[in-house]
Amino acid sequence: MSEPVSSARVFLLNEKYITIGRSQKCAIVLEGENISRTHTIIEQKKDGWWVLDAESRNGTFVNVNKIQSHCLQHNDIIKVGDFGLKFLSAGKPVAEVLIQPFSAYEAELRERFAPPAQEKPAVKYIEIPQAKSDYLFGAAMVIFLVLFFAGGIFSYLVYKDYSKASLLYQQFDEAVNMQKSGHYQKAKGALAVFLASYPNSFYTDEVRAHLAQVEEKLAAIDSVRVEFESIGAMTKGQDFDPVVVRDAYQQFATNHPESAFVTQAREKISYYQALIDKDAVFEFKKVLVRVEDALAEFKYNEAIQHLDKFASNYKVAIIGEDAFNAQRKGILDKAAEDFGKIVKTADKLIKDRRYPEAESFYRKERPRFYGTPFYYEIEWKLDNIASVSGNAKTTAGADKKITDARAVIAKAEDYIKSLCRESKFEDALREYEATLASIGSDKDVEPLRKKFEVQYDYVRFQAGLFRKMMDAVNQKKMANLKFPVRNKEGVPVKASSAYLEVSIGTNITVNLAWDKLEPGQLVALYENSKLTSDELFYVASYCFASNLSEKGSSLLKTIVDKAPEKSKEIYNYLSYLKKTPVPEKGFVYYEENWYTPEEYKAALVAEKGDKMVKAIMSESVTKENIENAFKEYEKLAADPNAAAQYKADLKGKMTNAFKEKRETALQRVKKIANATEYDKLKALKEELNKRRAEALKVIFDKTIYPDEDHGRVGQPKVDEKVNAVKEIWNNPLSVILTISPDVNKAMELVRVIDGCLKSLGVEVKTDEELNSILALGTGKIGLANFSLNAVEAGILEYNKKVLQANNEAVTAMSLEEMQVLKVTNEYREMMGLRLLGANDLLAKAAKKHIEWCARRNNIDHIEDTPGRRTPGDRAVQEGYAGGVGENLAQGTSTPEASFLGWYNSSGHHRNMLMAEWAELGVGQVGVFWCQVFGAGGTAVLNYPKKEDGK
Repeated sequence: MSEPVSSARVFLLNEKYITIGRSQKCAIVLEGENISRTHTIIEQKKDGWWVLDAESRNGTFVNVNKIQSHCLQHNDIIKVGDFGLKFLSAGKPVAEVLIQPFSAYEAELRERFAPPAQEKPAVKYIEIPQAKSDYLFGAAMVIFLVLFFAGGIFSYLVYKDYSKASLLYQQFDEAVNMQKSGHYQKAKGALAVFLASYPNSFYTDEVRAHLAQVEEKLAAIDSVRVEFESIGAMTKGQDFDPVVVRDAYQQFATNHPESAFVTQAREKISYYQALIDKDAVFEFKKVLVRVEDALAEFKYNEAIQHLDKFASNYKVAIIGEDAFNAQRKGILDKAAEDFGKIVKTADKLIKDRRYPEAESFYRKERPRFYGTPFYYEIEWKLDNIASVSGNAKTTAGADKKITDARAVIAKAEDYIKSLCRESKFEDALREYEATLASIGSDKDVEPLRKKFEVQYDYVRFQAGLFRKMMDAVNQKKMANLKFPVRNKEGVPVKASSAYLEVSIGTNITVNLAWDKLEPGQLVALYENSKLTSDELFYVASYCFASNLSEKGSSLLKTIVDKAPEKSKEIYNYLSYLKKTPVPEKGFVYYEENWYTPEEYKAALVAEKGDKMVKAIMSESVTKENIENAFKEYEKLAADPNAAAQYKADLKGKMTNAFKEKRETALQRVKKIANATEYDKLKALKEELNKRRAEALKVIFDKTIYPDEDHGRVGQPKVDEKVNAVKEIWNNPLSVILTISPDVNKAMELVRVIDGCLKSLGVEVKTDEELNSILALGTGKIGLANFSLNAVEAGILEYNKKVLQANNEAVTAMSLEEMQVLKVTNEYREMMGLRLLGANDLLAKAAKKHIEWCARRNNIDHIEDTPGRRTPGDRAVQEGYAGGVGENLAQGTSTPEASFLGWYNSSGHHRNMLMAEWAELGVGQVGVFWCQVFGAGGTAVLNYPKKEDGK
């Protein structure tokens, strides 16, 4: 049951300039024939709130007086047409006006402003003789008429001058007040109109001075505005960096602390900080990939740098200190393992007294360990080598011949290798012969000499092969070779020990030094030189050493086809390369690679898998491509002829491909969403407000939702409108799909990929991650704390204070009673209304009344107790002075059930959503419940707080 109050509404004065009238552009819209389009203005100035008549047809009244402008005081009543607006400021966090028909205030005005009774003045008679009386009367009349007309003319002239001067001053004063209050554009217009209308007035010079100040201020504001907008323009691209944008807004706020844009800048800083924090998880995943790539190349310094860079840009706490430190430990563990191998190699060199080689080896490996403790370990070992090698020089006389020979050979080997790389094989052979002569034939150096002679034979073979290739070129046997050079195709026409001459057109040749040729170019020349099987074998081995494994495999296949007797030799070489025994039936050649029979089966599976992975990883992939690739995988996985191990490997590849593509797809969702994040939230909030307004309109329309029968006839319509609000409030993701088709399309790809991953046994949290990316629900900036204007911002700030006070305050209400307040406030917040503060006076009134109802086993708003007849009487008795409303319920056992009962009853429903309510007290006895709403202040803000832990 409910006792409705009058149809008043509250308007918070959160803007400095508020228009009132029947125009839909006014902040407060009032309907009525006696109301002008823009009738009245309420403006905040330094000395308080002022009400100004906007040249309305019927005027604006404050209390009982017609006004042009008036400084408002608490409880002043403004009359606009047939409406009254009561100004309330005492004890309010934000000043407000209570709007209702003017007739509701007439009794109060009569009581406050009734004129005092006046005594009727006594009449005084003077007796004058008759004759003299006639003469004097005539003279008096003449004098009176002369004075009357003269005075009238004078008064008119004086009034006219005074009226004009007053009007000038009023216009000038209004323009200056606009300037002082920061309405520079309006002030400029008013001052410009003043100068155009009164170019030679008393105020002209002062007006010009103010106009110059205003124009200077507007220019400064425009400059700041351009700077502010330029920062916003940074986010227009898909790949903007939130860190850069946040830093730009921070610099702007520092440089322009008094700017009108500073509040927006601070909001943007918070917004982009939220994006950065949210981005940290995705960025860390990318960092881990970079770390793995660095570790694959044993570049521990780069791996450490990737982690350090992340820590400098993001808060490590977001991804967890433990997770971050675990990655650093993993890098150091791998570095330690590699360092151990390096030490082992260096120790072997030192044991053989090859100190220069050990030192060179350590110096070569040291840079990879920068940023790890092992970098300094190597420094220490280099110092030790210098010390030990110095001692060795004085104690190794017996090994001097070997040491000297080894040094000569080492030096020669490096030089000979460089000559071979430059294809200067004749020079290399001469260097070999000179080195052999240098080391002599002493028995102490014999082992070294024999080892060196083997290399000599190999170089001699290379030299013969090189001469054969040059002969083929010079004999014009390569006329049909399409030789790649400088992005063109040419024909080798001449070869010498210094260079290769290539024709690339009529009368155009290019000379290429042998050491400038790519390995692939040299292989092309050798292939066309009609080589023997042994020579081809050498070229094949050169290919494998030069990362041309596919060409090397192809040449080995050519050898096997031409000379089957070479198969065993080829298989042994492949066994050496692959580090696996020769299979019983030999290796299998397939698609430019050699495989064991088992590997061949895997290759067949891998080939199909690679095609699937390629389709998945395509930049232009669609959900249909993903679905088709997964169907192919399912067929292959079900093939009984495919070995389990290969299926497992393929599953791993597909899983990794889907995971990687998922990250890319999530990043795309993020980019699309982030590019219009603010606009997206704005669009959602506007849609939410639209649905709120539609729902409230239906709830308060008694023709749709009547008081009779608790409004059952209109309840379905109410549910429809309220559910439309809930759809956005509780699940904004479902609404964003209709607002942004691009986001929807990007998210659909994520959902398809997640379906595949789930089939592969990978757990994914699709909606949770998408919601997180869209910064809704769990984000720092979402619908619950996003405002479109200053009015909404004021309500959000007010609600924040009330909610905190309700949670922290010590009140007279039980936990069950406070839960009623909580559920009611959650509904009001969803509908965009002010939250209700807990009030102990109202709670006492509610408690005593519900106890009375429980004793009677029936609920009723009217008591038979003297002095407590109505809800208002009961509130006053407890000391509460504001207006009140009451809801009662019987037969419900929980706060939620009681709320649901009131929600499904039109009068109670409207009572819970009245805008003017500011406080609530709740009373409960068993299954009896009472809500008492109050329109007073917010007492809970001053209640004592609970002690910690209570």
